[in-house]
Amino acid sequence: MRIITTHTNADFDALASMVAAQKLYPDAVMVFSGSAEKKVNEYLSLYNNEFKVYKIKDVDLSEVDALIVTDTKAKRRIGDLSKLLSNKNLRVTIWDHHPESDDDIPGEEIMKNLRVGCAITKFLFKFKEDKIKITETEATLFAIALYEETGSFEFTTVTPLDFQMMAYLMECGAKINIARDFLKEGFSAEQDALFRKLLNSIETFDVKSLPVRIAVTEMDRFVKDIALVVHKLRDMGNLDCIFVIVKLPERIYLVGRSSLDEINAGEVMKEFGGGGHKVAASAALKEGTLFDVKEKLLRVLREKTRPFMIASDIMSDPVLTIKADVTVEEARKIMLRFNHSSLPVADGNILTGIVSISDLDKAIQHKLNDAEVSGYMLKSVKTVSPETAVSDIQKLMIDEGVGKIPVIDANSVIKGIVTRTDVLRSLNKDIMKDKIIQIEKKLETADPHLHNVKDLMEKRLSGKVLGLLLEIGKLADKEKCKVYVVGGFVRDLLLNIENLDMDIVVEGNGIAFASVFAKKTSAEIKKHKKFGTAVLYLPGGFKIDVATARVEFYAYPASAPTVEFSKIKYDLYRRDFTINAMAIELNQKDFGMLVDFFGAQKDLQDKQIRVMHNMSFVEDPTRIFRAIRFEQRYGFKMEESSMNFLDNALDLEMFDQLATYKMKDELVLILNEDLPLKAIGRMKDLNVLKYIHPDIKVTPQKKHIFREIMNSFTVEVLFMDDPVERWLVNFLALVDDLKVDQITHICEKFKLSSKIITQLAQIKNGEKDILRTLEKVKMKNSELYGLLSRVSCEGLLFYMSKSKSLRARQRIHLYLSSLYKIKVDVTGEDLKAYGIKPGPVYKKIFDELLTRKLDGEIKTRAEELEMVKKL
Repeated sequence: MRIITTHTNADFDALASMVAAQKLYPDAVMVFSGSAEKKVNEYLSLYNNEFKVYKIKDVDLSEVDALIVTDTKAKRRIGDLSKLLSNKNLRVTIWDHHPESDDDIPGEEIMKNLRVGCAITKFLFKFKEDKIKITETEATLFAIALYEETGSFEFTTVTPLDFQMMAYLMECGAKINIARDFLKEGFSAEQDALFRKLLNSIETFDVKSLPVRIAVTEMDRFVKDIALVVHKLRDMGNLDCIFVIVKLPERIYLVGRSSLDEINAGEVMKEFGGGGHKVAASAALKEGTLFDVKEKLLRVLREKTRPFMIASDIMSDPVLTIKADVTVEEARKIMLRFNHSSLPVADGNILTGIVSISDLDKAIQHKLNDAEVSGYMLKSVKTVSPETAVSDIQKLMIDEGVGKIPVIDANSVIKGIVTRTDVLRSLNKDIMKDKIIQIEKKLETADPHLHNVKDLMEKRLSGKVLGLLLEIGKLADKEKCKVYVVGGFVRDLLLNIENLDMDIVVEGNGIAFASVFAKKTSAEIKKHKKFGTAVLYLPGGFKIDVATARVEFYAYPASAPTVEFSKIKYDLYRRDFTINAMAIELNQKDFGMLVDFFGAQKDLQDKQIRVMHNMSFVEDPTRIFRAIRFEQRYGFKMEESSMNFLDNALDLEMFDQLATYKMKDELVLILNEDLPLKAIGRMKDLNVLKYIHPDIKVTPQKKHIFREIMNSFTVEVLFMDDPVERWLVNFLALVDDLKVDQITHICEKFKLSSKIITQLAQIKNGEKDILRTLEKVKMKNSELYGLLSRVSCEGLLFYMSKSKSLRARQRIHLYLSSLYKIKVDVTGEDLKAYGIKPGPVYKKIFDELLTRKLDGEIKTRAEELEMVKKL
């Protein structure tokens, strides 16, 4: 015998789920595990011919061999039916939507990982997928359950699928007016009396800086549906969190309602042997006094409640500090370098004061540049502990008029710092989440059902890449460190562009983490201890860059950066542009959490390039090339302030102080783009081509060559076995109007290899003669081969792109697509077998054979051997 059951005190979701289960298991009977709510009994009295539900006493439990449990999976919530679980041969199937607990029934849970706001949604999803028909009466019952369990779709546990299934029910004929009638909340005389008593007894308690209301009362007669009274009490007072304790003749009832993320009503009720959801839960006690239950409730609330955000969640660490003996001028330079308006003053890691840039400016006005900061710092500093609630920090900032508060422990050791921006961001977490979704829609790349970046990763990344990130996150948890994927990988994920250049940042020891991962995956590793970085070469050719979170500063403009280790916020701040300063956390708990401190998502939405700070182009002028490259690649524009900073850097002639090899690296990246012409045009408009060479021009002929190079890489490269350096072909186009000695000068300035310099000189020197020869009316294939085999593939693609002669272009195509692959099959061993002694004669024979094969006189190995005999 197979039975379907649900939790005691069954509500509409419980009944609806049982009815739905019977459609899937038609041979099973429905059995209540205990009582049902008053409204459910009223409903069944009207539809007793449609839905037959038995009581436990009506069933012979000894015959039960299969149990289907709906809308719960807690043993304590199925009453006496829990005795069936002692039968080892019992088959248990579970349809539930509640979180896991230690009291869960062992069995097969259907759609365990599908997140929904009520149990009936899972059944409806199944019905719709399998096209199982629903009657109007069933659809109406299911709609009642959906409305009740989701609080008319107002509970925070509601999911998009719940809404979709409601629409599906309306398509199936659900009568919303009938559903509304059953959900009307009229009070009985007993309920009305209870409501008034509770209303007069409400007290407000401060629990971890959160207002929690508790109402306690006693009734001399039984009152049905206390939950209905509590619901009305919460709605009338617009209360975020309320717990009610009611003593009735036989037992004490607890009912909780919470819309606060910090307080989970279900977790609280577990401590009293009850259960439920995060937002709605209840429990019943047979023993105890009202006073004892209230005291225990307060104790449990304080234990279970953790502020949604505390200082340690949002603070930045490690904190940039200065010593008390630093001069006023030095302190001001440090603040400007890191874009801070104030800095804590510390003796080691002990906070001694705080100083603002306005105070330093006043000191400098009085020519106190060399005075020590200790004389001008504020020693009475407002501080908080790592456990301070964000709401308290917000109040402190408002009351004291401060925008930055150090976080210290009991010994005044600095643990972090919280800014006004950190507080605002934490208080608007849901808004930020909505913003991500809006940006994805704006870019026309996101699935409208996506609500987080994890879903986006699962949708857009290959299984191999996603699996690799998950493995990195698991290892991070094991090694007890935070790990992020950062930079261009994150940017291109949001833009829906494939990017396999994976940069991983570790808050901790990046090299140590990379070493453990290399051992785990049998990867090769290259370490760079100076910068705390490593490169992993995984089997299959996949490469991962691993870095320790760090902060960089420049001793002087265009210098190499000095590196110090830090946390992710400072690591992202050191980057070039906001769109490259995002990170995604990989640790399992928060896998997929997008970190964006600097408004990168808005810049992606607005399609603009924004530098991280006003000295960005001065510190590293190559960022000008990079900005141009990103502008043209994504169709973005530099925003106005960044454009002003760029102009300022050019006015200061920062390129003159720059190490030229850094400029070369950025130029190569631009020339490796599919069509670098746009970027080169932009460089011309900004007057930065002169830093490569002042005589470089952008002419119509040169634009034509660049376009033809792009076409050549689309077609010709397909025929070629050897790799071709795209940047080198485009470089030849860029310097086409220069003389060989000028090109050589650029190459030497950029420290290109002697091999490349020689190759470029040969291509330029041979250009006219080769292109002229290619225009001859008659030319054997062997002559064509002899002419072009001396030129590199890059040179041939350049000649083909530059030549206006159709005959010359066709002949280069013939060589690249066919002739250069033709080889002689005869070997030296064959010549030895014919009694020919090794020596210069071998080359002559092979050359002759190749010539005849190119010209079509011989084709097979047998013909080659026959020709050897004649030679």
